Amino acid sequence: MTALLGLIATAGLAGLILGVIALFRPLPKLKLASRGRAGVLIVGSLAVLAVVGALAPAETSTASTQRQVADRAPNPERKPAAYVIGEPLDIGDFRVIIRNVSERDSVGRSIVREQASAGGVLVVVEYTVENISDRPKAAYQLPAPSLIGPNNVVYDKDLGKTAAYASEGELDSKAMSDLNPGIRVNNAVVFEVSKASFDRGTWVLGLGAGDRLKVSMAADDHPEVARRDWGDCSQYEAAADQVMCANPDLARRDDILGAKVARHQKLHPEDKMPEIARLSEEAMACADRRCIEVLYEKIEALTAGWPIS
Repeated sequence: MTALLGLIATAGLAGLILGVIALFRPLPKLKLASRGRAGVLIVGSLAVLAVVGALAPAETSTASTQRQVADRAPNPERKPAAYVIGEPLDIGDFRVIIRNVSERDSVGRSIVREQASAGGVLVVVEYTVENISDRPKAAYQLPAPSLIGPNNVVYDKDLGKTAAYASEGELDSKAMSDLNPGIRVNNAVVFEVSKASFDRGTWVLGLGAGDRLKVSMAADDHPEVARRDWGDCSQYEAAADQVMCANPDLARRDDILGAKVARHQKLHPEDKMPEIARLSEEAMACADRRCIEVLYEKIEALTAGWPIS
């Protein structure tokens, strides 16, 4: 039953995404040539997700309770958070990277906008999943992070708010089709928790069977590297600067790469780094996050062994 609910939820999410796209760009081939039909599809998809959300707790309450009890029990094998945001984690046939964690009061656009409840905060976790196996994987098989609070209490995602966040258009996750070998997609989940209780310094993200892999949301990679204060993103004319300003994790990668290159120039003034200069120039011409990420990954591979300070 759990697998069936997962497939229904996936179909509902796909319908929601298509409906939102059709609001701004008609899709006549899918019989979504008018905003009226797009609105009907959106409302229907939200209804499906709401029903799945209502049924899921009743169907899995016993398993969820057992899971929380097991997590509270002493476990000599349990380790503290060993990973940080941006570090790859291999989980079976997948490689997962937590890209960013942000706290928001609302998610979504227009009629699918969702607000945090009174006293609550929406914790948005953006991540990538890559199929590192040699076979296609179904969308429902892809791993997703959970949120772990005090006393090892595990929080699952809010289906409705996660679907609303998808309407913002920053994701390219698979809703119905398989994830083929070597393909990587951007995904996100949204949790709603108590604003007074949530603490990035002590709460962690869980991944893998039994949430055995822990990802710290507090650890700063390379605290010796100064963070650039971007301020108001609207002040930047270049699209690449606007993208980095709006994505703190991407801006942090820029800080670290800048520190590495500056240090390398100081140690090796004869090295003109033509390949890195070319990739950097291409990145500054990008207008979206994925374009910058692809180029930064190449620069990071070239500078992997370089000291920062």
